[in-house]
Amino acid sequence: MMKNITVAILQLSESGELAFLQSKWWASSCLPEGGQAPHALQPHLLRGLFLLLALGLGLGLLMALLELASKARSQAKEQKKSCCSVLLAELSQRFGSRGAKAGTETSEKSKA
Repeated sequence: MMKNITVAILQLSESGELAFLQSKWWASSCLPEGGQAPHALQPHLLRGLFLLLALGLGLGLLMALLELASKARSQAKEQKKSCCSVLLAELSQRFGSRGAKAGTETSEKSKA
């Protein structure tokens, strides 16, 4: 199958059909009607886009933190622990803090 495609592309290239299609579709497709080249995109024109992206990122982080705090609060009620300790344990579990995880495991072993 791959060999057939390669042979077909080679035949189109040798016959000049690929060069014709390239000049027809690629060379003139980006030029406006007047024939002048378009101006380069300036960074200050993208300011609104980056502000919108930053706002979305901030809103997403805020929602994630609120969800995490709500989960920690409900778990703290169930486990009869302080909300901060449950939140700290959840954050250390999510971000892979091995030192905090080892500290909670040793404190749980000493309670048992």
